[in-house]
Amino acid sequence: MMLTFSYSATVSIIRQPHLPSTFCRALSFSNWNKFTSPSSSSTASTSYGPPNAYHLDHIRKRLEFTVPLMFRKNLDFTFYSHDVICDDHLLNVQRIGIPRLMSHLGMYSICCQILFPHIEMETLSIIPILDDGTVRLRWRVKHVSLLRALTNPLMLSYNYRIKRLHWFDGYSIFYVNGEGLVDKMTIQRTIPDSERNVNKKTTTQKIAERIGVLPKEAAASCNSSDVRHHFDATDKLDK
Repeated sequence: MMLTFSYSATVSIIRQPHLPSTFCRALSFSNWNKFTSPSSSSTASTSYGPPNAYHLDHIRKRLEFTVPLMFRKNLDFTFYSHDVICDDHLLNVQRIGIPRLMSHLGMYSICCQILFPHIEMETLSIIPILDDGTVRLRWRVKHVSLLRALTNPLMLSYNYRIKRLHWFDGYSIFYVNGEGLVDKMTIQRTIPDSERNVNKKTTTQKIAERIGVLPKEAAASCNSSDVRHHFDATDKLDK
């Protein structure tokens, strides 16, 4: 016998308690005059110079707290500058200012909760980098699609579906100014190639760094054949 479930009944059982009001807050927030002129604070924010380490650590803590609230509660926008720029590479759009950022993330939350009765977000890593004044976030979104929820009645059980969540990862970069506020953020699905190259080391290079044969800078710049040649030359001298 085939069981039939209505959309409203399935969503009401699986979904989190309520939709966040981020989008609604953004609509009322957009009437504030101090957020309607993004260029007014750009000069003041750049006069403070680069951020300090404690600025980046503060952003890291705020992201660690607010990212899991996505799709559930209101997010924390207190660490963004008034004229923050959001480059969304998922939709290839750009949003400028806190009101537009709030409405953009709010629309993400509402649309995703309609398409995915169960959806949640978590942080994989948050790395502050003082050299370029950024905080780099790797995040993961876990979800159950509406089609899976309607075709599999067992998805109504939390213990059952929590072990069968689908997921995808993303990457965001937060650029911090001298005031300790985020001037710009990016949203993208994949990790940039520059980040992959930083962590891409061969096994021989890692061994060479650990035993102290080569410094980290030299090991990162040379290839595995150079390291093997170094070991061969050392063996000949010992003999």
